[in-house]
Amino acid sequence: MIKRLMLINFIVLVLACSAGCAGRTARDTATETVSGENFIDIYYPEGFSILKTQDRYQLMQPDLLPQSVEEVMTQLMTVYQGRLENYSYLLDEENNLSIELRINGEYSREEELLYKSSISRTLFQLPDIHSIQMEVENGTGRVTSKEAFTRDSFYSYDQ
Repeated sequence: MIKRLMLINFIVLVLACSAGCAGRTARDTATETVSGENFIDIYYPEGFSILKTQDRYQLMQPDLLPQSVEEVMTQLMTVYQGRLENYSYLLDEENNLSIELRINGEYSREEELLYKSSISRTLFQLPDIHSIQMEVENGTGRVTSKEAFTRDSFYSYDQ
């Protein structure tokens, strides 16, 4: 009887532990940074959601932050398919990134927020970036926003 009770308790404990871990992802267990193989996810807005590309991007020069930022921005330009027209950036000595973006076409404040969130989420996977100062221009060159972001500026969840 005692052995049976111990067996039942053991099974319940194992099920409870496995149920608690089953829904966890790498994002839940650690901050989003470059993995050991230097792969990052590229995020982009789609409708009112932020999605990531199916294939992860492998950084060619992961030890050089300016080159990594350039690689990521080049990938974002490709994924955004002409919607992101132009960018320029500057890294200071404390790894604060200042970036100017030009987004083509008309877009709402919500769409702009999704762009800023997806770009920040992508760039903050580079572990050395401390903060991002982002200035967004519309297609006519008018500045529509200028804001600073940290890793905690946006909250998102995976569906």
